Amino acid sequence: MEVAKETDNAAGTVHIAFIGLPDLIDGSHIPPYGIGRLLTVNFNATFEYIGYPPPTASIYLKNPLAAYNTVKLDADAGIIDLTAPVSTVWTELSPAAGYGTSYSLNTWADNDGDGQLSAGDEM
Repeated sequence: MEVAKETDNAAGTVHIAFIGLPDLIDGSHIPPYGIGRLLTVNFNATFEYIGYPPPTASIYLKNPLAAYNTVKLDADAGIIDLTAPVSTVWTELSPAAGYGTSYSLNTWADNDGDGQLSAGDEM
């Protein structure tokens, strides 16, 4: 459910917020996961400039309210044994703690009991 959608053209910002709703029967909520498109934002700018080449501007996307305990990691070794992930080295791919931050997996809790590192497990 979309709860906010604000565009400030003067500041060049877009603020969009979503929330999930609990099940109406038992109140449980399973957060979405996987790969998908949540939204599309189109930036259009008009700038009059005499001369060549025209100036450029960088556009940065950020989530100021990113979840502090969620990060995207990539295993440095590439393919790893998901049944024995302890002692593997990982590199951060998300801005929560900074791109390129290195982590070593010291402990692992197999929360779903499938015997391998998978979505929902704790690292």
